Amino acid sequence: MRTLAQVLSEVLSVSIWSLSIGLVVGGVIGLIIGIVKHRIKFTLFPAILGSFLGTLAIAFVPLFSIPGLVNGGAYAGVFVLAMLIVLVPVGSVGGAILGGFRGSHLPPLPTRTLWISILVAYLLLVAGILVRIVLFRAR
Repeated sequence: MRTLAQVLSEVLSVSIWSLSIGLVVGGVIGLIIGIVKHRIKFTLFPAILGSFLGTLAIAFVPLFSIPGLVNGGAYAGVFVLAMLIVLVPVGSVGGAILGGFRGSHLPPLPTRTLWISILVAYLLLVAGILVRIVLFRAR
């Protein structure tokens, strides 16, 4: 039961961080792409969703699956900060650009494809957290 509570709390915190970063970065990049392409209505939501998924998959899955970060002390904090400085902009900006261009050029994706991509991102996150918790006993 303790493992489940830890996994759920980490998934919730990662979701909140990814959503907040995705809303800000995806909103700005979606507006810029929409203004340039004259299709703000079609680029805003895909850019936000792309930024959310990019932040979740590229920045937080590797971060939460490293076993030494739980009890690593001060040096783990330095490592986390360095990873966040590099991976969060790459994931959020890259995902927002891909999502914005996808929304401005092609017809909308089916809802099923969107749900499958969100499910795969969360499955990767939960698998990384479980590997760290269960296999490496980092509690």
